[in-house]
Amino acid sequence: MRLGKKKEKSEPELGRAQTVEGVARLICSAKGSHNAPLKVYIDGTEWNGVKFFQLSTHWQTHVKTFPVATCGAPLAPPET
Repeated sequence: MRLGKKKEKSEPELGRAQTVEGVARLICSAKGSHNAPLKVYIDGTEWNGVKFFQLSTHWQTHVKTFPVATCGAPLAPPET
């Protein structure tokens, strides 16, 4: 048996770009215990109190890219 201090968690990535091909549907919702309603911006219009949203490919031959950004408030630091 091996005893020692717990490993520290690494810092989450602040920004990341990723390209995924062949996506037919994308469903977004709050994660885990953070079930607070989302604030979603679509084409400059703000929608408040959204529990989840879904994107699907209507014009598969006309849309080449569809940028999606996820933003969140930082979690509270652990109490000391």
